[in-house]
Amino acid sequence: MKFYDAYNAEYYSERTRKSKKHMMKYLKFLRKRSSSLKMLDVGCGEGHYVRDAIEEGIDAYGIDVSSYALENALAEVKDRITFGSITKIPFGDEEFDLMTAFDVIEHIHPKDTLNAVAEIRRVLKPDGIAIITTPSSNFGDWVSDLTHINVRPPKFWKLILEEHDFK
Repeated sequence: MKFYDAYNAEYYSERTRKSKKHMMKYLKFLRKRSSSLKMLDVGCGEGHYVRDAIEEGIDAYGIDVSSYALENALAEVKDRITFGSITKIPFGDEEFDLMTAFDVIEHIHPKDTLNAVAEIRRVLKPDGIAIITTPSSNFGDWVSDLTHINVRPPKFWKLILEEHDFK
């Protein structure tokens, strides 16, 4: 069994989908910079945030490693999400204005960290923006999630991102 096979029906049934609508404030702010934004949501799951972004007028796409999530994707975004990993994003160079990865980087193997950040940089336009969230504390329910194999302090991520020319 491959590690990513753990992102199956049981994985998703144990987690209630928390709305990421609160993240729309960032997208609305970014739309002030440009009337059209092309966005990639890495680790999109069943495509809820992709749908939310489209509803805000953003040209949104998503990737995920879970065949379960892709097979059970929301009907209205099924054609906008595909199989892909943060370490091998199946899109061209400098294709996106915005890339989101909500609670994804703690799931990648530590040896893949630099490759993942390089991939994010590769698909973003030169002035593109990445919004990345990850747990950074030893407290909370997420500690018991055995798929969290790369939890690091914020300072670590800041240094890695700066090494790849993120500001």
